[in-house]
Amino acid sequence: MKVVIQEVSSTDVEDLVNWHPSQLEDIYFPLGLILGTEGTRRGDLFYVLVASPEALRSRAYLGKCFLNRHLLIVREYDWPAMLAEIHQVIEACESTTWLETAHKLSRWFHWEFEDYQAHPAQT
Repeated sequence: MKVVIQEVSSTDVEDLVNWHPSQLEDIYFPLGLILGTEGTRRGDLFYVLVASPEALRSRAYLGKCFLNRHLLIVREYDWPAMLAEIHQVIEACESTTWLETAHKLSRWFHWEFEDYQAHPAQT
């Protein structure tokens, strides 16, 4: 099953392609990805936090160490390289069903339906 990026956005960076952070500490923002299967218009929302080591180091509230999934660490802001890395991860997660693919993707990106459990119908 071929997965495509239908939309990429950030609440903190308006123009991801042309953004030039003034310093490495500025590279710390959520990145939203709407991913779906090729040939469809529907997709699910996935998030990843993009951060430089300097940005992580400068945020004292994170403490001396922290454990976190859904984190893309970059040494510099290079949008084409970041997008290529994301595409590589997506391709590696492709499977035969969307649910299986989404579960694999959720190892790398926070999935909007992660840990979702349908409630049984009330009788």
